Amino acid sequence: MAALRQKQSTLWGATSSPLAAVYESDKKVAMWHEALHLLGADDCYIEDNPSRKKSDCNLDGCIMEYAVPESTCENWPFLCDKNIKLLKGLG
Repeated sequence: MAALRQKQSTLWGATSSPLAAVYESDKKVAMWHEALHLLGADDCYIEDNPSRKKSDCNLDGCIMEYAVPESTCENWPFLCDKNIKLLKGLG
């Protein structure tokens, strides 16, 4: 609740390293999204306008977009090239 009060645009969860909070526990995609933040992934949406995607995200439906559907993780790829590089330490 503290994370939600601090930043109301966070729909399902928030991350502030070294902690991640998911307050929609029935949303598995939110858990993965926040866990990927802890590993170094970056959001693929513009913070001031979450419905707008960042230009460096090359994958429609990337798990790091805002409020993606649960079906996002059903098939690979579900993570854009930028975030794959970040997670590999190449970004």
